[in-house]
Amino acid sequence: MQADLIMVIGVTIAFFAIPALVYAWSEGEAPRSAAVFLLIGLALGFYATTVKPGGFDLMDIPLAFVVVAGDILN
Repeated sequence: MQADLIMVIGVTIAFFAIPALVYAWSEGEAPRSAAVFLLIGLALGFYATTVKPGGFDLMDIPLAFVVVAGDILN
């Protein structure tokens, strides 16, 4: 469960950094904070992949969201 939760948090942080990157580039500003959040999200994803025995495949990421949502709702 812990690796799934870390992966979900990392993917969510990286996902929300993308609009911030686009906004900063469209305004002509340096996307520093968005880049930091993107790096944090990618680092969490890498950490979750190394913690889980066997790692994560690309098809395991949606399953991790389902597992985390199921644990929260139960």
